[in-house]
Amino acid sequence: MELIDMELAGVLEQTVPLDTKATGKPELNYTLEVAVAYQERRTREWAERVCVQMGYLVGEECVRSSWWPLPHLSDPHVFADAVQAASAADIIVVSAPATKELSEDLWTWITAWLPRRRQSTGALMALLGVSEPPLRGTSRTREYLQAVAHKGGLDFLPHEQELPAQSLVQEIGPDRWWGINE
Repeated sequence: MELIDMELAGVLEQTVPLDTKATGKPELNYTLEVAVAYQERRTREWAERVCVQMGYLVGEECVRSSWWPLPHLSDPHVFADAVQAASAADIIVVSAPATKELSEDLWTWITAWLPRRRQSTGALMALLGVSEPPLRGTSRTREYLQAVAHKGGLDFLPHEQELPAQSLVQEIGPDRWWGINE
């Protein structure tokens, strides 16, 4: 978590206006908007820990986050709200398994919010679950999200955490994934 703290602190320094009082302690006069898309229970828990770190860095009361389970993005109302949240977010967190193929829900969501971004600064944080040993081709998720961040003018903050490959297939299902456009 220390690495995440340092990277977040750097991004927050660029993204969030801080006022320093006579005490010399920064005070946030801003609400940090965070949009989180996650795949399943474990990836949500990881994203929750990162959001707690954001609250620690800028003040818990200054962080407003919205949470979007990727499997629910097929609902048009949920999808529209999730696109709007990401379009306006300072930090977008994607917490999902790193796989050879990107989920259709994630790809569709990203292609909807990316051209609508209103912020000129911000970050895309990729919390990627990897198997040990890594499955061949799973870096494609990371590469795709890095390209998305670049295209959107966002800082890219990738982090990986081990998730057993067999349990990923059981929880997500082998037919929930499809290829990234090459």
